[in-house]
Amino acid sequence: MSLYVAAYDISHDDHRDRVAQILARYGRRVQRSVFEVSIEPEELPEVKRLLGPWLSRDDAFDLYPVDRRSPGHRIFDGENRRVPVSLWSCCEGYPPP
Repeated sequence: MSLYVAAYDISHDDHRDRVAQILARYGRRVQRSVFEVSIEPEELPEVKRLLGPWLSRDDAFDLYPVDRRSPGHRIFDGENRRVPVSLWSCCEGYPPP
């Protein structure tokens, strides 16, 4: 399974709701228009086929792969808890107060 972040900006309410329903089959909503989804690479054409009819030229939809080999690059976890301070050592001025 590969992990992806799906983010979208869809103007039509019904289309946006339908895209959310499709993405919910593959993962979990992390923000209003952002999902973490687990998809097998061979499933990508099917996901594209399912989403395609609900996206117009004016809509934005992005699917970003997440590299699970380097989870230390994640600043917050899914529950909005801070990651251990040692992971901030590379970032001057962090963690924020």
